[in-house]
Amino acid sequence: MFGANVRLVSGYAGLPQAYIAMQQGEAHGMCGLVRTHIKSLWPKDAQEGRFKLIVQLGPKTTDELGPVPSIFEFLKTEDDRKVLEFHFNTKLLGRPLAGPPGVAPERLAILRKAFQDTMRDQEFLAEAHKANLDIDPATHEQVEHLLAKFADYPKAIIERAKLAVTR
Repeated sequence: MFGANVRLVSGYAGLPQAYIAMQQGEAHGMCGLVRTHIKSLWPKDAQEGRFKLIVQLGPKTTDELGPVPSIFEFLKTEDDRKVLEFHFNTKLLGRPLAGPPGVAPERLAILRKAFQDTMRDQEFLAEAHKANLDIDPATHEQVEHLLAKFADYPKAIIERAKLAVTR
């Protein structure tokens, strides 16, 4: 979408191996990392400037790892924005929890409340903080809104989004 002159190198067993390849000059960058990975795997490298972030991907941005521009700042058209919005909104779903059809409304309400209570539990959050993990779950209302929005995306935007991630 941006005409970037990059060559994808695949085959690394995981993020640590890809990072070692960068440190050794075998690769010059990584794409698609989430902030939690950077904070939990390479916090010192990021803080000390050995791991340089050049652009933030996704609809949510932060200055937690320094002032890094959003990919949305570089878009040229509204269709480009829609393509990236579609792609990154799928990431907002993360790992959704779902149940079978027909769950009794009262049971569903209890399960949703238990999940939200856990996500706000101070002991749980303290453990996540110790592990440098971000806890930012979507509510069921946000998930339902996103799913409805996905159903309304024009086919041309979905096809462009598929093409953008398969090149």
